[in-house]
Amino acid sequence: WKQSASETKDFRTASYFLRYDHEGKMRMMSMRSTGYRQGVVPRLDALVQKIHRKVGITDQEHGAGMYWFSDGDASVGSHRHVFWSARVALGANRIM
Repeated sequence: WKQSASETKDFRTASYFLRYDHEGKMRMMSMRSTGYRQGVVPRLDALVQKIHRKVGITDQEHGAGMYWFSDGDASVGSHRHVFWSARVALGANRIM
């Protein structure tokens, strides 16, 4: 799991900008992310396959990513993808 620098996107120009706190220090994201690799967690593999079947995804060469939110205050900002995406919540209840 990796914690990245917090950034924002200007949708008019498609440029990304790093975020800084009031002291000028680079802000880190409140969530962590990692890539999905088939075969590491069998129950997750079964879930990915179920999603593929349910929505008709036939492309097995996908770049799935996962987010880990440490607490109820962690979040990911509004953003867009140019590819299909699904949001699956694991663990404690949270408002999406």
